[in-house]
Amino acid sequence: EVIRVHKKCKKAFEKMQQAAKADKIRIKIVSGYRSSKYQIEIFKRKFIDKDNPTEKELRQRLKFSAPSGFSEHHTGLAIDINSNSQNFEKSRAYKWLIENAYKFGFEMSFPKKNTQNLGFEPWHWRYIGDEESKKLFKQAQIFTKN
Repeated sequence: EVIRVHKKCKKAFEKMQQAAKADKIRIKIVSGYRSSKYQIEIFKRKFIDKDNPTEKELRQRLKFSAPSGFSEHHTGLAIDINSNSQNFEKSRAYKWLIENAYKFGFEMSFPKKNTQNLGFEPWHWRYIGDEESKKLFKQAQIFTKN
């Protein structure tokens, strides 16, 4: 499967990947750009439930799955690295990213206790290495706070 990302995100990731490799850390992109149609499929899978979920359960699911039109993945500047599991937080790769990703223009989108009140996603990073990208995500954060 081909994973697509914006070319400036790809270039920055490749530099970061080489630096990680020099430190004996393997990182790879496991998810990148998502079309609205694909995001709808992901969203549906998270909400198909035989047990009639409670409102609380639905709210919890919304913290980890954006509806189509609201995912950072639509930009091509957001990537999932190595995993889609909370266990990623315990990996050497995660620790390396925390210490080094900013050097390559990346930040974790949803750290613990983030201002958007979304679930902690240690695998989900966004490229903010230029003014255009930084501005795009800043606007999105302001929108979701309201």
